[in-house]
Formats: sequence, C-alpha cells, structure tokens
Amino acid sequence: MLDVKVQKKQKKGEIAFEGELVIDHALQIKEELTKALKSLKEITLHFDKVTRIDFSFIQLLYALRSSAVAAKKNVILGRACREKLMPLFQAYGFAEEGLEQAAPKTGKKAQATCAKT
Repeated sequence: MLDVKVQKKQKKGEIAFEGELVIDHALQIKEELTKALKSLKEITLHFDKVTRIDFSFIQLLYALRSSAVAAKKNVILGRACREKLMPLFQAYGFAEEGLEQAAPKTGKKAQATCAKT
C-alpha cells in the first residue's frame, strides 16, 4: 500500500510518502514526482512513514535528481533520509554523495541531498 500527500505553497512543495516505495507502486510514484517537478521549483521529499523501499524507488530518485539538475530545480530529501535511504544507496553500490552532482554549465551542486535535521 502507498499513500502520497502533496502540499504546495507558491513554487515550493512537500511530498510525504507513507507505505511501500516498491516496484508495484513505481508508476504512481513516477507520476507524482513528474507532476511536482513540472510545477514546483523546490521539492522536499519525506519518508517518515515509509515501511519498505526497493531498487525501483532508488532508480526513480536518481532520475528525479537528473531531471531537477537539468531544469535548475531543487530536490531535498527530508526527514528520515539518512536512516532509510543511505543504507540502500550503499547496498546498491551508490555513494552517499551520488545524489550530489554538478549542475550542467553552472558548476553548482544539485540540491538533491538529505536535509540536516
């Protein structure tokens, strides 16, 4: 089961996931992330109530990061990021720093990082 709550305020938004971020819900997750990226300049993703994550979500997260960098938008991985996601990044062979990538032509870092909480 997956529940996605989206809150928007001007050009910033927050998406809170609840339940399983797995292949069975990949299309729903992709649609929510795509809509948010099109309409917002900054997106904060929350994982507090996530019960399970698989590699399909990690792939969607990396695709979101790449799209955000290309569009010069920010993605922030909010609460519970380090606890729930970083072990998966390491298990699947991605470095923790893998979410940070120099933006094309600007040399600035993409804001696809865990919020400091």
